[in-house]
Amino acid sequence: MKCLYLEVINEEGDVTDILKGKISDIELDLLNKYLRYLVRLKQCTLCQKGMPRITSITWSKNGAVVEADEYKNSELFELLHLLRPLILKKEPASFSSVRAILSKAFKDKSFAKYLKSLQYMYDHGQLAAYMQWSVEGQPLFDDSLLRIWLNGTQYHTEEQKEQAWKALEAALCEKTARAVVMNQLCDKVNALLTLGGHIKTFTHLEDDDV
Repeated sequence: MKCLYLEVINEEGDVTDILKGKISDIELDLLNKYLRYLVRLKQCTLCQKGMPRITSITWSKNGAVVEADEYKNSELFELLHLLRPLILKKEPASFSSVRAILSKAFKDKSFAKYLKSLQYMYDHGQLAAYMQWSVEGQPLFDDSLLRIWLNGTQYHTEEQKEQAWKALEAALCEKTARAVVMNQLCDKVNALLTLGGHIKTFTHLEDDDV
């Protein structure tokens, strides 16, 4: 086992607490693998340019009008390839796996609450905290929509999810559907990088003799 310490820093940049955690060598290897995946992710075109996201949502008599940053299919495919080991839950160094490792390592209520809030951003995105928009019962600012799209058209070709996505795309229009899923991916990337930022601040990593 390894002992590691995590500094708690407030908004003014002051260290307010130091948390002590314990982690196995295997878990430490997974954290390092997670960081290596993030290095690759940050080199992709969309991360270098700035992740596209929804810039405005307005309402007209014909429905919602969504404005969003543009992106190319080639840029999207590059992003999805690099995200695969980070967002697929069965991957050993995924966001879910790494979050669970940190939750177990640091027995602190405040840190647990913080990880829960980070998980919310990862699952639902920032817009879900302020509004929700549903199409035939399917919330758009939610991980379930992204899973329909990923499993039906990108990482897998599950027929039921593919049909569900086509129905949503028809209801929203292709441009809006693309904007919504990219916005969800943007918030996932933010959550991934935020979690990685904490891992990089671990200090005084040492063997646990207890």
